[in-house]
Amino acid sequence: MKAGKIIRAYAAIMPLMKETLTLQESYELLKLKKKLQAEAEIFTQQEMTLIDQLADKDEKGKTVINESGQFKISGPDKVKEYQAQRQALENIEIEWDAKAVTIHTERVRPEIMEALEGFIEFI
Repeated sequence: MKAGKIIRAYAAIMPLMKETLTLQESYELLKLKKKLQAEAEIFTQQEMTLIDQLADKDEKGKTVINESGQFKISGPDKVKEYQAQRQALENIEIEWDAKAVTIHTERVRPEIMEALEGFIEFI
């Protein structure tokens, strides 16, 4: 399974953590979240290394953050390099052996359903 799919699933699972579910569903969802979180943390570390390599630095050597809280990369070549390397990170194959969790719910947003496809079966 691609790292990018796992990252998107981790983001999508967070709203479900606030839902009231059966004890078994809650337990299974929590196990899934922890497994996704572990992979998300690895991805984030790799992405932070990439940002540290390519982002602009201030006079103290720290990454420059703009007004909207985003890191700054100057120059189209560096931006393209960042985009290509980040895409490569998303395309890394991760061994995923967890079974899909079954959740009974009457309402779920389609984008959450799509991001969690293969991880959660909604019924």
